[in-house]
Amino acid sequence: MQKFDMAKAWTININMVKDHGIVVGLILFATYLIMALLFFSLFGGVSTSLFNPTEADPEAMAAMMAGRFGFLGLVSLGVFLLSIAGYFISWRVVLSGKDETIGGAFVYGLVASMPAFIAIIVLYIAFTIVFGIVFAIFGVALFGAVGADSNSAGAGAVGLMVLLYIGLLGTMLFLFARLGTTGPIMAANRSYNPFGAMMESWKITKNNSLMLMLYLFLISVAFFVVYMIIALVAGLLINLSVAIGIILGVVAIVPLMIFYLLVPAAIYSSLLDTNLDVENVFS
Repeated sequence: MQKFDMAKAWTININMVKDHGIVVGLILFATYLIMALLFFSLFGGVSTSLFNPTEADPEAMAAMMAGRFGFLGLVSLGVFLLSIAGYFISWRVVLSGKDETIGGAFVYGLVASMPAFIAIIVLYIAFTIVFGIVFAIFGVALFGAVGADSNSAGAGAVGLMVLLYIGLLGTMLFLFARLGTTGPIMAANRSYNPFGAMMESWKITKNNSLMLMLYLFLISVAFFVVYMIIALVAGLLINLSVAIGIILGVVAIVPLMIFYLLVPAAIYSSLLDTNLDVENVFS
């Protein structure tokens, strides 16, 4: 199995942004615009009142919100599906080369988001059940051991929570390392079977868990640091000019979002056949 190379994955990620960054950015803009329109159509009146507090009628706003909360779950589901679709559209465009049109990628992404959503729900339920069982076992063992000593029980409970929290983060990072290429695998093969793609992702990431976890951790830390710097600079600029601060903040953050979105696709590409050149990944 192909060994994971951080430098190769990084180079592929950079090349993806260079070659497809504009298209991916437009895809993200389109999906986020649709999401914004959905929310505005539902809560547009409330938003207008919030920006004009002198004209706001608290009772009327409460009645408006109560009448529309029934649709909030449906709209939230639509927004979540659109965000997933945006990922699949972007991955399909990047990984298919010239074999797919933008329109075809949009159709694929919208359809693929539905089975992907089901897979996410299944994984979430399974993870919650397993972690709940582990938490219960550790809790019973801990409090059974300390007996009636309340001080020991309190200290043990805090230690248990810290241990479980670290274990939860480590498990999530491990699962993302092993299953993180599921979406790109589906997109590259125009597949609608997330569970088959999970098995393939588990296969191609075999013996690469630690390196992938380290790479994802470093990427996430770097992303967070750069994001905080951009937010700080944008905040300072907003004090001088709101428009300039917002514009420069968006211009700086969009390439970062595009790069991070393409990380799984770059990892998948780096784990392809050993004879595949980095320069030929997108040919």
